[in-house]
Amino acid sequence: MNLSTEWTLVDFLDAIAPLGIAEETRPIEFRKHAVSIGKKTCAIDSSGWIVANGKACARYARITGPAMDIATVMLYPTQSPELLPVFAAEWVVFGDKIHTLVLDVEVCGNQPELFEHLRATFAHAHRHWVQQFPLNRDKPEWFADIETPWALFGQAGGESMAALRSAFRNYLDLTIDQVYRRNLPVAGSGPDRVEVKAYKDHHYINSPGHRILGVRFGEHHTDKLLKDWHFGPSHQPLSHPALM
Repeated sequence: MNLSTEWTLVDFLDAIAPLGIAEETRPIEFRKHAVSIGKKTCAIDSSGWIVANGKACARYARITGPAMDIATVMLYPTQSPELLPVFAAEWVVFGDKIHTLVLDVEVCGNQPELFEHLRATFAHAHRHWVQQFPLNRDKPEWFADIETPWALFGQAGGESMAALRSAFRNYLDLTIDQVYRRNLPVAGSGPDRVEVKAYKDHHYINSPGHRILGVRFGEHHTDKLLKDWHFGPSHQPLSHPALM
């Protein structure tokens, strides 16, 4: 049974590339990092992209090790959280089981019009997919504080990986086609607005990555990766003249 999460990045980039993406600069130690613990090796790969000329940004990280494969992607707005939501997904695979799966499309701050649009957009998809992924009762309180009515927070056996990929693409395509494409023409670009920064700070503070990665890659490296890169602000593109 192949429980690789490699498809996550493939599908994510396929969906967001038409919006216009430029890879961010990122020090090599935060793009690829591996450590050996005894005879076991754990590795983390991460990337970021500027989306739609700075109207959004995207992030990806994958952690692999013995019997472990974790992937997470985020798509954030920058200056227009009232128009563009956050797309968030994460899979935690241990052995032959999808221990935790998270799939949600959230708003930054109080954005009632966007929230109601998302409720209508995802109602059918949620009704369908929530039946296929049993609730993971280990839901942390910090996630319960921000999750939406259409969020998936579940678990499944390895035989459900294909269904998880379909659910991921369904939610992602709805986000891009029904929200981003419609609203990007009038969205603003620039530094993260206060609501977006607050959302990222909340995730940084509460991220289980501190525990999962800190043990394997060291607390300092983990804290820098999460704070400055995965949940950090947009960075310069690789082709920026100052970096040539």
